[in-house]
Amino acid sequence: MTVRDPSICAAQYVRMSTDQQDLSLAVQKDAIAAYAAAQGLTLIATYEDEGKSGLGIKNRRGMQRLLADVMDPACPFRTILV
Repeated sequence: MTVRDPSICAAQYVRMSTDQQDLSLAVQKDAIAAYAAAQGLTLIATYEDEGKSGLGIKNRRGMQRLLADVMDPACPFRTILV
């Protein structure tokens, strides 16, 4: 098992509310990956909500998982990129 330094580990959260949105999940992930690499961060987790309104959290399962993981003392990352 490889132990990772949480200070250089990051998670990404991507969301797309409609099919007409210009920044698809793939485009968002590509931009985040480029930024992470430039900053010396390692992406270790992805949370996503496709086709979900940003007005509430009730149906945003990806955001709910992200928040639960961040609240866990054993969270393996210290940075969230969006």
